[in-house]
Amino acid sequence: MSRKTILMIAGVLWAGLCIYSFYAAMNTPPTGDGFTRGLNRIVLFLTWHGAAIATAIGLCIVGWRLEEKGWRWLSRTPILLHVVATTIFFGVVLYTYQQEQEHQKAAQEQG
Repeated sequence: MSRKTILMIAGVLWAGLCIYSFYAAMNTPPTGDGFTRGLNRIVLFLTWHGAAIATAIGLCIVGWRLEEKGWRWLSRTPILLHVVATTIFFGVVLYTYQQEQEHQKAAQEQG
């Protein structure tokens, strides 16, 4: 089997895992009480998304030695998408944290 065939099969697998991570999390009923309610859905999402990230790393490794630049960049696309999504996620978390700190500071100043 050629590297391009492996790349295409792994790419389809990666896309399927990404889609299924959202599908499984959305269609699983939340369990638990109080603070932990719904935590099972987050764990399920992270598990399937972790498998997608592992597949993306495998794609990058398989495409590393391809001669054609187009296929090489295509093999890097999934991992780049995960890096961008993770960066956006942490950016939103940090922005929200900063806004909450400013809100608390303003509330303390008002008395």
